[in-house]
Amino acid sequence: MTNKNIMNFKTYGKTPLYKKAVLQIKNRFKTNPHTETIFNKKGLFCYIPKLNKLRFYVGCVGFLVCVVVPFITPLSILPLLWGLK
Repeated sequence: MTNKNIMNFKTYGKTPLYKKAVLQIKNRFKTNPHTETIFNKKGLFCYIPKLNKLRFYVGCVGFLVCVVVPFITPLSILPLLWGLK
């Protein structure tokens, strides 16, 4: 069995993109207990990276800009047309 076959495992259904993103964010700073016990048996420890707050806040602001701007742009046309009368 090659690595290519291991990485292409079958699933019973595809998770929607937004649910997949939420699960990735939720599980980003958690460890799997089963994996942790395997590591402990081998004398290793699980490393969980700290949250880079600046990068997180910049990402949140960028997300809000990308979500809010498309909704504001069509709404700004109406006051513009009203102001040109």
